[in-house]
Amino acid sequence: MTNGESVLCMREQVDAVGALRIVGSIGDTSKAAIERKIYYPYFWFRARCRTTTLLGRRVVSANCLIDARNGLGATADSFETEASMVEADALLAARTTVGEADRAARRFVAHSFGRSLRMLADFGVTTKALGLVYKAFWLVRVGGLTVLVDSMTGSVYPMKAQ
Repeated sequence: MTNGESVLCMREQVDAVGALRIVGSIGDTSKAAIERKIYYPYFWFRARCRTTTLLGRRVVSANCLIDARNGLGATADSFETEASMVEADALLAARTTVGEADRAARRFVAHSFGRSLRMLADFGVTTKALGLVYKAFWLVRVGGLTVLVDSMTGSVYPMKAQ
């Protein structure tokens, strides 16, 4: 291992063998090989919303992840974390600041709750920054194609040809 860093990671559900099996279910496994594992950064926030409805005051909480590379938001299902030693060259660098991510989290959460509750309101969103958390992805080459396999969900994302 070269330069190792201790970082907070989402606990993996799919290991290297599982990633190969998933890709093999799509194509020929004999030609599939793990190229490497990368760790993608997210700013992690605990968001809390307060609003008044016809039924009274309502408080809703949720995890919110903001992509630390492009500032896009995604609410998060529950996930477990663990401290891991990761090679520095496997960590993708954050490109947004925590301030930019906080503003994005507030907008994203207000919009998400507005859609799910089907109402326009001031949701009084407050956020608490919980830090950077990394999600692992397996880069798998199969034939002339490289795909990303999400280590939590097993979702497969084809990469654009370079």
